[in-house]
Amino acid sequence: MATKGYWRVVTVVVLSLWTLGTAHAQQAGDASAGAPDSDEYYKKVIKNYLTSNWAPLAADLKAFPRFSSKLTPEQRKDIVYIRTTAPEHRPGWWTNCKKTSNISFGAKIWNRQFTANYMPTEELGAQAPVGVRQGKLMVIVTWKPGMVDSPTKIDGWLAKRHNLTHGDLADAIVWHELGHNYISISLPLNHVIELYQNHLLLYFHVQEFYADMTALYHAGPKGRIATMLIRSASLHVNKAEEPHTRAAYGIGSLILAHVLDDPTKWPSFSFPAEIPTEDVERNTILYMYDNLSPDWTLQEDKQLRQLVKQFIMTKGDAVLRTRGEIALPNRLAFRLMTSEDRELQTKRGEWVTKALKKLIEDGKIKPAESNKKPEGERIDIPF
Repeated sequence: MATKGYWRVVTVVVLSLWTLGTAHAQQAGDASAGAPDSDEYYKKVIKNYLTSNWAPLAADLKAFPRFSSKLTPEQRKDIVYIRTTAPEHRPGWWTNCKKTSNISFGAKIWNRQFTANYMPTEELGAQAPVGVRQGKLMVIVTWKPGMVDSPTKIDGWLAKRHNLTHGDLADAIVWHELGHNYISISLPLNHVIELYQNHLLLYFHVQEFYADMTALYHAGPKGRIATMLIRSASLHVNKAEEPHTRAAYGIGSLILAHVLDDPTKWPSFSFPAEIPTEDVERNTILYMYDNLSPDWTLQEDKQLRQLVKQFIMTKGDAVLRTRGEIALPNRLAFRLMTSEDRELQTKRGEWVTKALKKLIEDGKIKPAESNKKPEGERIDIPF
């Protein structure tokens, strides 16, 4: 009887171990089978975010709890970032931007709440003063409501390359004009009057700089691409005194200084294999923009938002106090007024030349993708 009891115990243990092993194998198989699903889910979320595909992205993010435990720590971190960031690009008041009648709504720019007074128009976008209230300038903002979230494709070589839509352009425009609105109501009226009377061109330059920086931070990823590329045509012909173009040049100088500091962090940007023979900095900025890869990464998008936010939060106020000086990370500077920027431009050109020369000598200049503009194709993205 003792022997039978012994074998009965052994049999039970063996069966238990076999059952336990089978369960573990099944769990491992389930986890293995789940991994591809979670990878596909991750890729879909990243793609929908980077293409500003908001409705499918919202549905994807609702499913996050189902996949969270199967994602890698880095994948989970990326999804959490998108869950936090997407509502900032499309806040609850965004539907007001499509209204076809006048409306005032609460908006938030750079962590400050304010009231935007919106009027629909057939203009692409504008801001205009309409009066004074309690010592502050009252302004209206305006844009084409039909463009907001429109899937219609934009003509133009760069727009086609990046598959930009009217909605992407409107994304940049809405935040750009709200950036204008934010600056206008933030300044005391006496400061605005002083700027209008004695420093009008500087005021326009600074306004456009803040407006584009606002779009670069608050717009969605495709709106960010549109904001970078939107001035390409005017930069090519070097409309030096035009405020939009001048501000875009200053922002390009800021981005270029960051990218050249560590190009490995910015794989979507390319640089010329030969140093431009003239106007080195501007032509390098143009090359960087014109050859921007459509395969813009989430990491690059995060980095761009972060550098813009860090600049505005730490040095933004100084741009106006220093008559339009943009402090760059390479200890150089850019001045929005061309007459005050000539010596600084020479120094920046020397810095860019040195940085490009080192990249070329180290064999780190990667060839740009085939990006030859078809004959007769427009390069510009209309604004």
